[in-house]
Amino acid sequence: MRLRLLFILCIWTINTSAQIRLSGKLIDEQTQEPLAYASVRLAGTSLGTSTNADGEFDLRINQSIEQRSLTFSYLGYASKTVPLTAFMTEINQLITLQRVDLELEEFVVKNLSPQEIITQAVEKIPDNYGKTSYNMQSFYREMIYVNDTLSGLTEAVLEGYRSGFHVEADGNADQSILLSGKNFENFYDSELSSQIAAVVTPTAILNFEPVRNKGYFLDKRSIKLYNWELVDVVSFDGRAVYHIKFDHDDKPAKALYEGDLYIDKESFAFVKLDYQYSERGIDYINKEPFSLTSKLAKTALGMKLVTKDIKFSFGYQFVQDVWRLTSFQMINFSDFRSNKFGENKIALTVDYLITEITNSPGKFYDKYEALPIRKSMGRLVSRKDDPFWENYNGLKASKIQNEQSQQLIQQINDKLLAEGAFNTKISGKVINEADKEIWITGISDPLVMNEQRLAIAPIEKGAFELSFAAPYSGLYKLVINDEAYPLFIKQGENKTVTLDPSKSLLDQEQSYARLDTALSEKRALLKSAHVDFDTWMATQQAWKDTLDAAKLDYDTRVFWLGQYHAMTLDLLTDSRDREFIKTYLQAQDFNNSAFIYTSGFANYFIATLKNSISGNDLASLKESEKFIEQNFDLSIKPFLLAKLYYNAFQIDGLDVVESNSLIQEYKSNYPTAPYLASLEEAFAQYKDLKSGKPLIVEGLLGEDGKPFALDSLSGKVVILDLWASWCSICLEEFRDTYPDLQANFAEDEVAFLFVNVDDDPDDWKRTRARIAPPGVHVWAEGGLRSAIATQLGLRGIPRYLILDQRSRVIDIDASLDEALTPKIKALLAQ
Repeated sequence: MRLRLLFILCIWTINTSAQIRLSGKLIDEQTQEPLAYASVRLAGTSLGTSTNADGEFDLRINQSIEQRSLTFSYLGYASKTVPLTAFMTEINQLITLQRVDLELEEFVVKNLSPQEIITQAVEKIPDNYGKTSYNMQSFYREMIYVNDTLSGLTEAVLEGYRSGFHVEADGNADQSILLSGKNFENFYDSELSSQIAAVVTPTAILNFEPVRNKGYFLDKRSIKLYNWELVDVVSFDGRAVYHIKFDHDDKPAKALYEGDLYIDKESFAFVKLDYQYSERGIDYINKEPFSLTSKLAKTALGMKLVTKDIKFSFGYQFVQDVWRLTSFQMINFSDFRSNKFGENKIALTVDYLITEITNSPGKFYDKYEALPIRKSMGRLVSRKDDPFWENYNGLKASKIQNEQSQQLIQQINDKLLAEGAFNTKISGKVINEADKEIWITGISDPLVMNEQRLAIAPIEKGAFELSFAAPYSGLYKLVINDEAYPLFIKQGENKTVTLDPSKSLLDQEQSYARLDTALSEKRALLKSAHVDFDTWMATQQAWKDTLDAAKLDYDTRVFWLGQYHAMTLDLLTDSRDREFIKTYLQAQDFNNSAFIYTSGFANYFIATLKNSISGNDLASLKESEKFIEQNFDLSIKPFLLAKLYYNAFQIDGLDVVESNSLIQEYKSNYPTAPYLASLEEAFAQYKDLKSGKPLIVEGLLGEDGKPFALDSLSGKVVILDLWASWCSICLEEFRDTYPDLQANFAEDEVAFLFVNVDDDPDDWKRTRARIAPPGVHVWAEGGLRSAIATQLGLRGIPRYLILDQRSRVIDIDASLDEALTPKIKALLAQ
């Protein structure tokens, strides 16, 4: 594969630990329907997750435990264990479970009524659920809908403390502390959002689950209020489980619930609780008294919140020799009315998943660390937290949740952009520097990879201040005296930095030499017939250890991590071991916008992905599309798909009709994506280039300083070469390739047009005089932002085009290889 020098090298990756990401889908073997909220657990450990509503799951594990297997469990089905090696050979595993039908009569104990089964289950709670406290890691997702439109999304990763199922001496209650998360809200008024904010916090879930707080319907007095019916026996994890339904008559005033309980026959442990408020329970909620002050205030505003339905589900699993709570789901439908807002239908969904038990006995947190039990998560989580938070395990969002979330985030971002919320200020001082300029550069459009100076300011007495509208959260560069400092910036952030030019790491040759040494082992591995995956990943960990030992600052560290991963992907673009490439891409978690949007990372990723599939036709592109669809969240997916389609026509020359079908499909699926306009504009330019019309280019100046017209070369086949004085690959082609290539053609048949894209024409003239081959030499006014660079969607150089005798584009991205000469001679023969 011909190399191309990218304009920007400022990239980074979140793969800061040796993690492997396992993905797949769980379905019914016979019906092929997805199995939602099934258990997915790393065998022999407490680590696990659940499938989403589409039956899909993601699980991140440490490389050191990759020899284990995953166990899949679902009520009514035979469990299945799959070795992790299966995930190393197939990008997304499709797992099937077989339904198991158990005969009720074979498992029912004579003279044991449903009430007695429930009673025994309650009595055995301390034994079944453990008397020892523990810490755990968990995931929380809350989605609030107003009139069927998603208006609030909160996701969080938490640590928690769980007391044992008996009264402990210290009397510690359950706790949760926030590790990281994100929150997006688009309520049109804060008063409305305050009325519908969830109070089902993680701590509330732990404290009020029925197995712990039996007063709901599981204490001795409550059991007598309900009707209990044993309706079935089902299988779960190879165990026989009683399925008991319950409801109540009209008379018991305190009976408020109905639903289904699942109880392990052998241990009498509660395996699953699915229940809801009955009609009487809903009536009780809506009539429950509140404070006089609140009542008067709400009456004055004409406000009324009427609950229509609430459903709960608690799931448990046998983990580390005891039964533990592993999942919770809730859905709440309400009507909200006020004088100000009128009628609104409100829906709230909550998913809570315990992903790992970390310590037992557990550590009790300081009370100031713990989250309040009754304050909603939407009020506790910042709009967008640390980008590394997605490295934690959680519940994969379903397709419809992803679509709704993307629309919500786009609406919020549009609003914030209009309000100037993304305005960012960088201030600080520069040691031993004054009376100079400092500027910040970043990518103004990630799709076409244009890097621009976003702001510039003088350094006065060593101090500076830059203000600009950050187009994305990610890595930027602060530049002074040709020294560049990587800087991670969040949109809307105010950041203070101190720069010391004597300690700049970005441009030090020895740092790149170290990187080259670190990659040398990977190059050697790629020469073998089959690459050993463990050895490959060990070299990756070694580079991380090198960075850790250097004790770099955060921004510099992520820069060099990004350099390493980008260069690794570049190596893989030439590999022929496609199965290994698929395994590598699956094992990496590149699912984070903070590094994917920056510089050439996306180009390397797309090129490597295409190499793992082989081919530039539409069918191969659809395989790449499928990989992106299956492995990336909706926050990343629209960008990578836009990049894939953009490269398909701009780089690979995909047919115009086929390209147009892709654009229309993208427009239908992602109508609000911020990349759509750039994609459509680039395609319009490409379509014009392929229309058969002569290419017209403006802004080209000849060596005499006068405008150059492309039609002056009419009647000749033209090889057009875009290059720059700083492009080492361009200069190598000048020296090594052009002498033999030009000898193949007569001067009156083929013209060699060299278009320089240096910012400074003096650089062009000096290099042209020193090394450039014979031909027509012109300078593109504006350099990388010139008219021709924009017209061609130029993202890297060298770039070659072939024009026929009428100046029509024949090849939009040619190569100076052995196939070029026959192609030119075929044109001459026409």
